[in-house]
Amino acid sequence: MNCCIVQSLKVETDTSLTDREGLMFKSLMMLVAGLLVIGLVLMTAVSRSETLQGKLVYRAATAGMSQRFEVTDGLTVMMCGTASSLGNNPDRAQACVAVLTPEHFVVIDSGSGSAGRLVTAGMPLDRLQAVFLTHFHSDHITSLPDLNLNSW
Repeated sequence: MNCCIVQSLKVETDTSLTDREGLMFKSLMMLVAGLLVIGLVLMTAVSRSETLQGKLVYRAATAGMSQRFEVTDGLTVMMCGTASSLGNNPDRAQACVAVLTPEHFVVIDSGSGSAGRLVTAGMPLDRLQAVFLTHFHSDHITSLPDLNLNSW
């Protein structure tokens, strides 16, 4: 009769490695959950505060407009002032329209705050050739000296 001898093999597993991986996974999940909670709290705060919303919109707008305005091959028209004649909104400039082509740069009207808007937009004021005035009301001419000064 043939007899087989079966040797018992003991296989040891390294449980410390799987425990370490599990701990890292749990830590990562806790970090992600914490970031989600912080994000939700911030979104709630922003959605309920007009001041925070205004600051975020202002930062986004100024970041996008902080570079020099790129001249295209065609006609570019920018409404740089659209506030009322009373000027009761400090965030908006009064009447002003900028017209820019590769060869020309003119401004139509120059109401209060419009020179600052042109500077913020990065318009090439050193190329300003003319300012057209539709009429002589103060809400159309107030920033005329500022445009003159900034165009040197």
